[in-house]
Amino acid sequence: MITAMLNGVTGINSFNQWLDVVSNNLANISTTGYKESRVTFRDIHDRTLTLGSSPKGVVGGINPEQVGFGASVASISKVFTQGDLMLSGNKTDLAIEGNGFFVLADNSGKIGNPDHTFYSRAGAFDIDSDGNLVDTNTGYFVLGYMANPDDLNSSIDTGKLTQINIKKFGTLSPKATSSTEISGNLSAQAKVGEVANVGFSTYDSQGVSHNVQMVFKKDGDNSWTWEAKDSNGNSLGTGSLAFGTDGKLTSGTTSTLSLASGNSINIDFSGVSQFGGPAYLNASYVDGHGAGGMVDISVGRDGIVNMDYNDGSQREIAQVALSNFANPGGLISMGDTLFKEGINSGKPLIGSPGTDSRGAVLGSTLEMSNVNPANEMVNLILAQRGYQINSKVITTADSIVQDALNLPRR
Repeated sequence: MITAMLNGVTGINSFNQWLDVVSNNLANISTTGYKESRVTFRDIHDRTLTLGSSPKGVVGGINPEQVGFGASVASISKVFTQGDLMLSGNKTDLAIEGNGFFVLADNSGKIGNPDHTFYSRAGAFDIDSDGNLVDTNTGYFVLGYMANPDDLNSSIDTGKLTQINIKKFGTLSPKATSSTEISGNLSAQAKVGEVANVGFSTYDSQGVSHNVQMVFKKDGDNSWTWEAKDSNGNSLGTGSLAFGTDGKLTSGTTSTLSLASGNSINIDFSGVSQFGGPAYLNASYVDGHGAGGMVDISVGRDGIVNMDYNDGSQREIAQVALSNFANPGGLISMGDTLFKEGINSGKPLIGSPGTDSRGAVLGSTLEMSNVNPANEMVNLILAQRGYQINSKVITTADSIVQDALNLPRR
């Protein structure tokens, strides 16, 4: 009877732990990025009463006789299945579709140190007053890769993991126009002396806009001259175009304009033809821009952070990094939906989203808890019944022991 009572105690302890896990799962059914835990049980070693025997002569074999010593929890592990995705409307909220974790760090500056680096599926992020992308719950910095804010032509440096900071990208310095492309058609049916026009805006080194008007005049068979002027009527340059009988440009493909501001603009006319029909010309490409201020920010599936400016331009300024692990189940939960590298998780495999089995990043989206309330309610009932049954085992064994103690009085 003592063994039965002790077995009941192991059952109560095991089901009590299961109740703890189930209650925690149910408490976090609305926790962003939460991953449910599951419990598995094992039986405790058996006491062997007899080893049994093999068949001998006219009798068959006998199986061994063993009495178990109850049950215990074998494992409590995280289940990293995908949670439901929910649009949040906040541009800096991010979710992971697929494998991986966001990489976070505290303000110690020890990026890469396991004691100061954290991993999470909860992407409720925002921009703090210093321009850092941070976790709204802990204030930890979101790590990724950055472009050089002082070099408009720089690409994102994916070789250096760092804090994502957009402060220096909030304004866009002006860039003088250096090239433009003119495309369209000059009518082959035009008479000598007929003209066609095209206009476009350019920027000087201070971001000031200047209008340029170009007039094309037919001066002979398959031959046109052009002149460019600014808004004050000052000539910026002249040239001529010659076309072959196939309507394609044969000379005058490129030229240069000299603006009053001092900068020169290279012009490419290779997109201009001379075919029948009406004339139509446009500036299909003009580089340069004025000073701009940030008006919007967005994050693509590849984790690229795009900055939109009020001059209509856009720049890729950063990329959110993701980390994967050989065994995510080996991560250590730290609370706040954060994990740390564990002994059995393997080293973090940090890189760009969408590479090496890492998932995609979804902007303005949050991943919800992966807890299934229906399953957990069933587990709750099973744990409750298991607890009650093992309690009954203890009271029954105690009753039998009490009867045995009362035998001498009868």
